[in-house]
Amino acid sequence: MAMAYEEGSAGGASVAGKITFKGTPSAPKLFEFEKFPQPKYCSQADSDGKGHRVLKEVSVNNGALEDVVVYIENIEKGKPFNFNGTDVKANLCRFLIQGGPSTFVGLVEKKAESRVENTDADPSDPKTATGVLHNPHGYEVKGASRTTMFNKPLPEKGQVGKEKIMIRKKESVMKTECDQHG
Repeated sequence: MAMAYEEGSAGGASVAGKITFKGTPSAPKLFEFEKFPQPKYCSQADSDGKGHRVLKEVSVNNGALEDVVVYIENIEKGKPFNFNGTDVKANLCRFLIQGGPSTFVGLVEKKAESRVENTDADPSDPKTATGVLHNPHGYEVKGASRTTMFNKPLPEKGQVGKEKIMIRKKESVMKTECDQHG
């Protein structure tokens, strides 16, 4: 891991770097579209062309890991951190983080809001013409332990689920999955 630290003005600083990866990344996870509701609609993105959604949990580009989180704690002074919550869009049966360098990994803050917007509707199917049902399920994860933080259906296009994030365990992360689509 190579990181650079640079002092900024008014007590602030920035961190930049490259997290390198050696070895062979794990194979992508495959999810069968036929097990999804709306398999034809959902297969418009991240498809291997053989009936599977492809999820790369480890992504390497020119030897550098992508979608990396750097965790810095015990900051005693510096510029204020202004955070307005996390925005996620359900798009073609995927949850995509908005406003950051990655759509796969994002930032959450304890007591801040997480918003998930359903942008999916399939006008070719009368059952989903007004919305493809998504069911965002947020977990707090630490090691093998998973605790539900929220679980709320979003059946209509344009509907937004809003939840206050309550992280309880030190060094845990939040994971959001759809209970309808893998």
